[in-house]
Amino acid sequence: VRLRSVNDASTEFLIFLNNRGLRLGLKLRVRAVEPFEGSLVIRYGRRQAETLPHTVCDRLLVERV
Repeated sequence: VRLRSVNDASTEFLIFLNNRGLRLGLKLRVRAVEPFEGSLVIRYGRRQAETLPHTVCDRLLVERV
């Protein structure tokens, strides 16, 4: 998928994304979905595995590529 937009423009959320190198237009690969809480384990750029909480994923708008 490709990160197209976010539906939370709060400073804290944008800093959270920036600190992880997540930016608009970035291609992400979903490696796993955690069964309990719904967190996603994703791969992007040089990162092999980054876990994003469900609360963060709900704020990301992506498109299939």
